[in-house]
Amino acid sequence: MKYLMLAYITLGLSACGAGGPSSQAPLALQTITPDDQCSLPYLPDYPDAYLGIHPIPAPSSTLSSTIVTRSISFKDYNGAYGNWKDDDGDGLFNNCTKQQFTEKLYLYTLERIKAAGANSAWIYNYGPWVDANAENLEIYVPGYSLSDELVGWLVSEAAGMGIDIFYAWQFSTIDKNQNQIFEMGSIPTMPVLKKLMNAHETNMLNQAIFLEDLGVKRISLDWNAMFICFCGDTKEELLDYYLQRLSDLAGQLKNTFSGKIEYGQIGRVYPDDTVFSKIDSLYLNPSWQGLQLTDEQNSMLTVDMVREATLIWFEQEYYRIYCSEESECQTTEQNPVTVGMQIQSRDNMFTEGWVEDGFCTEGTLENGAVVPCIQDYYTTDFSVQAIGYEGILQAIDQQTYFQITGVDIHTGYWLTDTLIGNGEANVGEGFPNISQSIRGKPAEKIVQYWFNGIGN
Repeated sequence: MKYLMLAYITLGLSACGAGGPSSQAPLALQTITPDDQCSLPYLPDYPDAYLGIHPIPAPSSTLSSTIVTRSISFKDYNGAYGNWKDDDGDGLFNNCTKQQFTEKLYLYTLERIKAAGANSAWIYNYGPWVDANAENLEIYVPGYSLSDELVGWLVSEAAGMGIDIFYAWQFSTIDKNQNQIFEMGSIPTMPVLKKLMNAHETNMLNQAIFLEDLGVKRISLDWNAMFICFCGDTKEELLDYYLQRLSDLAGQLKNTFSGKIEYGQIGRVYPDDTVFSKIDSLYLNPSWQGLQLTDEQNSMLTVDMVREATLIWFEQEYYRIYCSEESECQTTEQNPVTVGMQIQSRDNMFTEGWVEDGFCTEGTLENGAVVPCIQDYYTTDFSVQAIGYEGILQAIDQQTYFQITGVDIHTGYWLTDTLIGNGEANVGEGFPNISQSIRGKPAEKIVQYWFNGIGN
């Protein structure tokens, strides 16, 4: 699966312990003055070992002018959470009220996203359901990760910087009492799938009315983060129903939402002409469905390896989507495509794939020992991420299959400058060191050059 929902896990945003001096200077921005009473305490320092074992590549080109949408999207959780108070619990964090702290956190992040060359950014909202046992699922509004007020403020502030905010909903599998509706990644029964689709339709139609009023430019048709396995004996029946419901939803959204509708945030585009005819673009991400390299390749990772693997993926994905039921591929009409990228800065990204970066999860070591926080045992490697982004961007520049009109660094920007991982609830803020986030890492400079031609 792509990544796990944070659900009701509370992550603090206290400053993590500093490592050695930063080997990668942050982008040049207006700094917070020393006499500013309300300030952010986060430091971009990291140990030199984080740079990894491979040479950091230099960016080789810039994106084609036909790729008009250049997104660096927010890490998919609310930057404020609950740990904005000082240790004495007086309701302040670094002399900030909660609102001041939240606004400063997002404004500074928007400034950095803008400086890195983006003209748009996805935000990802979610919340638990009121009652998992109810026939009709209803979102528990007080549990929203991003409140309506925060979303409205963020859209307005971003617009003032020339950044369009796009909106995706992450489908939660639990209610506010932690009761489970559906086990992520499993095969649903038809009644369960109908319940899920009914809930998604109702929620997205409500979200669309709100987002239309705000002037949001793009929303996701399908949900993000919760994966359904369309497999087994009921695969075709379930998938047909799922696609029919998405088609119906796309038609309804067109009646209330004037922005673009994009399909593919769930992690895989299932081909369907009816759905394709009602949407504006597809979202495809080679990090989710391919690019698995061998251990030998990974040990001597190069940009060429990643580029060639991505070019093969583009070819295979094109034929899977447009030509799977044809003896010869004669497709002339294609949906515009946004290519998402989600390369983590860890040594085994290309052999093991994505791992949770927002909080601790239990895992098993090579010696069989079970540990409560497997993230503490991963090896940080910024060079792997830099090579990955440069290789995929080169492939985007060279591929001839899709009409690519957008590029997105998926959930790719941490909400603070922190680069030292600490994921314990109420202590740290997760694991930015191994995250797909490019903030403060060599990959940020690579993306910046490809996006706007500005280098060091």
